[in-house]
Amino acid sequence: MSAPSQSTTPPAFADLRAQEAARALERLRHLVRASGRTQRSIEVENGFQRGYLSQVLKGNITLTVRHLLGILGSLDVKASSFFGRLEEGDGSSAPPAGLLEIRERMARYDAAFEQLAERGLLEAPLAGDSKKQD
Repeated sequence: MSAPSQSTTPPAFADLRAQEAARALERLRHLVRASGRTQRSIEVENGFQRGYLSQVLKGNITLTVRHLLGILGSLDVKASSFFGRLEEGDGSSAPPAGLLEIRERMARYDAAFEQLAERGLLEAPLAGDSKKQD
């Protein structure tokens, strides 16, 4: 039997990741509330089980990138806009490390998805296709 794997993530970095995740979750909660949509309608649109979004927004379930992109699509928010707003923060302190990289990656993903859509390789519209930022 092999020994359980131990995390090699330094505690300070793990704390930073937890803080960034909490900020992202709070931003997502805000967007869902501000959308005027019911959680159930977003769940149905994305094929989620009843109560899934509620559990995600409470922090009881870890959200996958795929599900996050689906939720953002339901809210007509581009991923790059979502992460860009996180980077901006509330103005009281410098943005957490790592968010700039995430924002740049999500902008590249948005561009790649747009190219796939232009080529007719995607059937469904993507987040932000209506040009609504949030």
